[in-house]
Amino acid sequence: MRGSPAGAGFPLVAAGLARLLRMKLLSAGKTRVRGRMPWSRRIVQRNGVIHGGALAALADSTGGVGAVILAGPGRRVLTAEMKMNYFSNIAAGWVDSDARLLHRGQASSVWEIRLYSGGRNRRLLALAVASYVTASEEP
Repeated sequence: MRGSPAGAGFPLVAAGLARLLRMKLLSAGKTRVRGRMPWSRRIVQRNGVIHGGALAALADSTGGVGAVILAGPGRRVLTAEMKMNYFSNIAAGWVDSDARLLHRGQASSVWEIRLYSGGRNRRLLALAVASYVTASEEP
Protein backbone atom coordinates (compact mmCIF):
# COMPACT_ATOMS: atom_id res chain seq x y z
CA MET A 1 0.00 0.00 0.00
CA ARG A 2 1.27 3.44 -0.81
CA GLY A 3 0.04 6.88 0.08
CA SER A 4 -0.85 8.43 3.41
CA PRO A 5 -3.42 10.59 5.12
CA ALA A 6 -1.46 13.59 3.82
CA GLY A 7 -0.89 12.10 0.37
CA ALA A 8 2.88 11.58 0.78
CA GLY A 9 4.58 8.18 1.14
CA PHE A 10 3.18 6.02 3.95
CA PRO A 11 6.20 4.10 5.31
CA LEU A 12 4.17 1.71 7.49
CA VAL A 13 3.40 -0.57 4.57
CA ALA A 14 5.99 0.40 1.96
CA ALA A 15 7.68 -3.02 2.04
CA GLY A 16 7.02 -6.68 2.71
CA LEU A 17 3.85 -8.51 1.77
CA ALA A 18 1.89 -5.35 0.94
CA ARG A 19 4.49 -4.41 -1.63
CA LEU A 20 4.68 -7.94 -3.03
CA LEU A 21 0.89 -7.98 -3.51
CA ARG A 22 1.00 -4.44 -5.02
CA MET A 23 -1.39 -2.96 -2.48
CA LYS A 24 -2.11 0.75 -2.58
CA LEU A 25 -3.38 3.00 0.16
CA LEU A 26 -6.21 5.19 -1.18
CA SER A 27 -6.95 7.13 2.03
CA ALA A 28 -6.23 6.79 5.73
CA GLY A 29 -7.46 8.36 8.92
CA LYS A 30 -8.21 7.54 12.56
CA THR A 31 -11.59 5.97 11.84
CA ARG A 32 -11.44 4.84 8.20
CA VAL A 33 -8.82 3.43 5.83
CA ARG A 34 -9.29 2.52 2.17
CA GLY A 35 -6.95 0.40 0.06
CA ARG A 36 -6.72 -1.52 -3.21
CA MET A 37 -5.05 -4.65 -4.55
CA PRO A 38 -4.97 -5.72 -8.21
CA TRP A 39 -5.76 -9.22 -9.46
CA SER A 40 -2.59 -10.97 -10.61
CA ARG A 41 -1.74 -14.46 -11.87
CA ARG A 42 0.82 -14.66 -9.04
CA ILE A 43 -1.88 -14.66 -6.33
CA VAL A 44 -4.62 -16.91 -7.74
CA GLN A 45 -5.92 -20.36 -6.90
CA ARG A 46 -6.10 -23.16 -9.48
CA ASN A 47 -9.43 -21.83 -10.76
CA GLY A 48 -8.05 -18.34 -11.50
CA VAL A 49 -9.62 -16.35 -8.64
CA ILE A 50 -7.63 -14.51 -5.97
CA HIS A 51 -6.43 -16.75 -3.15
CA GLY A 52 -8.25 -16.21 0.15
CA GLY A 53 -4.91 -15.64 1.87
CA ALA A 54 -4.21 -12.65 -0.39
CA LEU A 55 -7.65 -11.23 0.45
CA ALA A 56 -6.95 -11.75 4.17
CA ALA A 57 -3.59 -9.97 3.75
CA LEU A 58 -5.35 -6.97 2.19
CA ALA A 59 -7.90 -6.87 5.02
CA ASP A 60 -5.23 -7.15 7.72
CA SER A 61 -2.99 -4.56 6.07
CA THR A 62 -5.83 -2.06 5.71
CA GLY A 63 -7.05 -2.46 9.28
CA GLY A 64 -3.47 -2.44 10.53
CA VAL A 65 -2.79 0.95 8.95
CA GLY A 66 -5.71 2.39 10.92
CA ALA A 67 -4.50 0.77 14.13
CA VAL A 68 -1.00 2.21 13.60
CA ILE A 69 -2.43 5.69 13.01
CA LEU A 70 -4.40 5.43 16.27
CA ALA A 71 -1.37 4.14 18.20
CA GLY A 72 0.83 7.04 17.16
CA PRO A 73 4.55 7.32 16.34
CA GLY A 74 6.99 4.84 17.83
CA ARG A 75 4.32 2.40 18.98
CA ARG A 76 4.24 -1.21 17.79
CA VAL A 77 0.91 -2.65 16.60
CA LEU A 78 0.24 -6.37 16.36
CA THR A 79 -2.75 -8.26 14.97
CA ALA A 80 -4.35 -10.12 17.88
CA GLU A 81 -7.20 -11.77 15.99
CA MET A 82 -8.94 -11.68 12.63
CA LYS A 83 -12.10 -13.45 11.53
CA MET A 84 -13.02 -13.47 7.87
CA ASN A 85 -16.09 -14.51 5.89
CA TYR A 86 -15.78 -15.00 2.13
CA PHE A 87 -18.80 -14.44 -0.13
CA SER A 88 -17.48 -14.10 -3.68
CA ASN A 89 -14.25 -13.61 -5.64
CA ILE A 90 -12.81 -12.15 -8.86
CA ALA A 91 -10.83 -13.51 -11.80
CA ALA A 92 -9.78 -10.08 -13.15
CA GLY A 93 -9.65 -6.42 -12.07
CA TRP A 94 -8.95 -5.36 -8.51
CA VAL A 95 -10.20 -5.53 -4.93
CA ASP A 96 -11.08 -2.44 -2.88
CA SER A 97 -10.86 -2.54 0.92
CA ASP A 98 -12.77 -0.32 3.32
CA ALA A 99 -11.75 -0.52 7.00
CA ARG A 100 -13.81 1.24 9.66
CA LEU A 101 -13.05 1.59 13.35
CA LEU A 102 -15.55 -0.28 15.55
CA HIS A 103 -13.90 0.18 18.96
CA ARG A 104 -10.90 1.98 20.40
CA GLY A 105 -9.45 0.98 23.77
CA GLN A 106 -6.40 2.24 25.63
CA ALA A 107 -4.09 -0.31 24.01
CA SER A 108 -6.27 -1.91 21.35
CA SER A 109 -8.61 -1.27 18.46
CA VAL A 110 -11.16 -3.33 16.53
CA TRP A 111 -11.79 -2.76 12.83
CA GLU A 112 -14.40 -4.01 10.38
CA ILE A 113 -12.92 -4.47 6.91
CA ARG A 114 -15.08 -4.99 3.84
CA LEU A 115 -13.56 -6.14 0.57
CA TYR A 116 -15.34 -5.28 -2.68
CA SER A 117 -14.79 -6.09 -6.33
CA GLY A 118 -13.59 -3.01 -8.19
CA GLY A 119 -15.31 -1.49 -11.17
CA ARG A 120 -18.93 -0.99 -12.19
CA ASN A 121 -20.28 -4.30 -10.90
CA ARG A 122 -19.13 -3.72 -7.32
CA ARG A 123 -20.05 -6.56 -4.98
CA LEU A 124 -19.05 -7.62 -1.48
CA LEU A 125 -16.30 -10.26 -1.65
CA ALA A 126 -15.45 -10.69 2.02
CA LEU A 127 -15.98 -9.25 5.49
CA ALA A 128 -13.37 -9.29 8.25
CA VAL A 129 -13.28 -8.14 11.85
CA ALA A 130 -9.76 -7.65 13.20
CA SER A 131 -8.41 -6.78 16.64
CA TYR A 132 -5.06 -5.03 17.07
CA VAL A 133 -3.04 -4.52 20.24
CA THR A 134 -0.55 -1.72 20.84
CA ALA A 135 2.81 -2.44 22.48
CA SER A 136 4.89 0.20 24.20
CA GLU A 137 7.66 0.75 21.62
CA GLU A 138 9.10 -0.43 18.32
CA PRO A 139 11.77 -3.13 18.91
